[in-house]
Amino acid sequence: EHRKEWATDVFPNYEDPEDRIWYNKLCFHINANGDYIAIELEPENYGKVVYLSHDGASNLGTYLADNFKEFLMNYASVGCTGGEDWQWEPFYTAGRGIDPTSENALAWCKLLNIDEKELDI
Repeated sequence: EHRKEWATDVFPNYEDPEDRIWYNKLCFHINANGDYIAIELEPENYGKVVYLSHDGASNLGTYLADNFKEFLMNYASVGCTGGEDWQWEPFYTAGRGIDPTSENALAWCKLLNIDEKELDI
């Protein structure tokens, strides 16, 4: 509810592409810094998991996964590193979202002694 009220006050023009990023989302994660992770409800990207940066950072509207299940699986595969952008960006690959096969993710798994086969990557 807070996101919806805040978006209406700060991004009031649904017709503006930058403002529209904040509309029709189902938020499931609220960061302490005011950012959100949500499920897209707009028809053209319905079901994708999207990052909503409260301060208009360049990653506002970045899709982290094609669907909620993929997000959970990939997020868990990188150790649920955190919801703020600086926490998930090292594991992000353009066009793939949070990518458990990225160089950083593989190095992270190695450091934690996690066998990739256990994760079914």
